[in-house]
Amino acid sequence: SVDDRDPFDDTPSFGTDDVEVVLRQTIVIPATRATIPLALFQLPAHAATGVQLKPGQTVKMKVAGVYRIGPGGEHVRGPSGLLIAVGQTGVPALQHQRGAENVEFKVQRAGQLFLAVEDLIPADNKGELTVELEVTE
Repeated sequence: SVDDRDPFDDTPSFGTDDVEVVLRQTIVIPATRATIPLALFQLPAHAATGVQLKPGQTVKMKVAGVYRIGPGGEHVRGPSGLLIAVGQTGVPALQHQRGAENVEFKVQRAGQLFLAVEDLIPADNKGELTVELEVTE
């Protein structure tokens, strides 16, 4: 197919490449689904999405929304507060990165996709992030 997108636009293109889309899904991450940085500790079960990934697949995400943390909701965060990891529950992440409005990465090792917002005390959080997910081969 002819790609007429701006070559300097790093926004992931959903469904425009000559690839097979194996999954397209919207995932809502409530601000109460929070954890400390996933890569340094065991992956928490509450951050598991159920999405199994295979090496070589490409994951594209469009992340939107805001959430507030702290007793009075004084700290506002957006897509950059999303923690993304690939791995298995209870062990350190095989692959990880921070969120952004547009995320794209190639899966290095098989594992489940984990998504959570970053915060140590989630009980006082409000809001949510919405992730439009596309996985291609």
